[in-house]
Amino acid sequence: QSAGLPPLAQRIEPDLRDELSAELKDGGIAPAQLDPYETWAAALMLQQADSAAGADDAANGIDRALAKAWTGAIAEFEGAPAQLSIFDRLPEPQQRALLSAVVREAPQREGETLALQTAWMRGDMDFISRTTTEDFLNHPELREALLTGRNRAWLTQLDAMLAKGARPFVAVGAAHLAGADGLPAMLNARGWKVTRLQ
Repeated sequence: QSAGLPPLAQRIEPDLRDELSAELKDGGIAPAQLDPYETWAAALMLQQADSAAGADDAANGIDRALAKAWTGAIAEFEGAPAQLSIFDRLPEPQQRALLSAVVREAPQREGETLALQTAWMRGDMDFISRTTTEDFLNHPELREALLTGRNRAWLTQLDAMLAKGARPFVAVGAAHLAGADGLPAMLNARGWKVTRLQ
């Protein structure tokens, strides 16, 4: 939380204020409850409330299932503090763009999530790449901070592990595997052979 922030409704595009009110109500969040939070944090809390109300609960994520089933050592490329610091370092205009995107896309989120799940099961990485590109189309700074920059940071760690002969099992979100700036493409560019298993 931070002192002196304007109300959240003043930090979103004016034409989305009614939608913001509806999202708060649907998420069981009081109108002024998120006002003390930085814009990025409010956006993530809104998204989490929306996901929890539908079928897309983070508690059911594949990362949780893999960690539970895995018997070997577990290490993180990026722990929660580092991940949250990425959002915290976003300039305020990008934080507000993130908030607007969360609210604007809320009505389509469940359908888009199902479409992405179907594409993943079909192995349709082109669809995932196109959808990811469309999501960030007007916000290249957000793409760099939330996707591409993280991929490069992970690549550095993964490349060093592979060079030492390690063969780790790595789990990342599907968007991090798609396109020319996805991890497989970056690994290929470093000279590693990436083989897809279906």
